[in-house]
Amino acid sequence: METQLDIVSIDGSIYNLIAIDIGNSAIKLFGNSELLRFSYRSKWEIDLKIVLSGLSSRLCLFVVSSVNREKSEIFESMIACYPNFKIFKANDLISKQTIIDITNLQGIGNDRLLGLIGAKFYSNPPIMTIDCGTATTINLMDNLDVCRGGAILPGIFTQFRSLTENTSALKKIKLKHIDSYFGKNTNDAISSGILNGTTSVIKDFIHQAKMDISTDKLNIFITGGNAIWIIDNLLKYDKTIIHKPTLVLDGLKYLAKKFLQIT
Repeated sequence: METQLDIVSIDGSIYNLIAIDIGNSAIKLFGNSELLRFSYRSKWEIDLKIVLSGLSSRLCLFVVSSVNREKSEIFESMIACYPNFKIFKANDLISKQTIIDITNLQGIGNDRLLGLIGAKFYSNPPIMTIDCGTATTINLMDNLDVCRGGAILPGIFTQFRSLTENTSALKKIKLKHIDSYFGKNTNDAISSGILNGTTSVIKDFIHQAKMDISTDKLNIFITGGNAIWIIDNLLKYDKTIIHKPTLVLDGLKYLAKKFLQIT
């Protein structure tokens, strides 16, 4: 990471602000516009320790959103090794937020809410966010900053693994982009079904959202590690869709700067 990071003031000390998203498939660090991703399929603990060691001479505040308790505990144990590091958890920030009205919802995951907050930093409502991770989530906020709710469906590789990992005949299948909707072999048929199927579902939700809030002007953001598989198809449908890989982390940093300027 570069030397000049985002900062917050806590009890008169200046801390470098680093947003952390601990997901189901990877940990992401975001500071000073630099995004680092550590996949659990790699030697992520070793790589992460190297990065943390490089920051150890600085005062660092890690603001953490997590959906993975096991990986969170490992991350917190790493941070505890450095006296210059502090952790602040997203739940404590989200409980204070009034940026988005969620009073009509029985519950919304932190990542979904942070994505909407991050999108609102870039654009005025109404807003839709599409987060393509282990699950694909679709979230809608109307022009009064009220979250209307959303939808959750299996993510692209969650679908892929459900077909291939438990079926011996499909072990060698690889997900890939194809030009046709109708694959001429099993590999292409599965790839088309997952990628074009996910794209079609999202397009249908975009259409329904515009009907529900009675507008043709909807600011749409797509994020998540698997967005690269469908973004081109979605841009053919609506060229105004904005790809923001850091959307959840943007929301986390925005909340931290808003509520953690403590002097």
